[in-house]
Amino acid sequence: MDRERLLEFLTAIGATARLERDGCGDFFIPTRWGHIYRDGTGYLVFFSFTGHPRRWNNMKRRLGGFRVTQDGDDEGCIHIDTLDYLPPNGLRKCVGLRKRGKSNPDAANHLRKYRFGNA
Repeated sequence: MDRERLLEFLTAIGATARLERDGCGDFFIPTRWGHIYRDGTGYLVFFSFTGHPRRWNNMKRRLGGFRVTQDGDDEGCIHIDTLDYLPPNGLRKCVGLRKRGKSNPDAANHLRKYRFGNA
């Protein structure tokens, strides 16, 4: 269930990333600045800027529409309640995820010709 919800999150912000499991077996999305976890009521975005408190303060200001749940000197968490009103580019860039590429059916058909087992 969490896996599907995290994939929905990636689709909503137009990003691509791999899902990983933590020590407890829970899925999360690794980002440039931290992790994104599925929370019971939404998504929890953890940021860590070790040794750079100004970066965390700037990030809080840029993501001012979201609720800060933990606020440390150089790290913290932001809770996202719903995917309805996400700013895709702003959030994707803030968390440090790559933009999803556009699918091209012609390129996919071209590559299918070169699969092993196809003559």
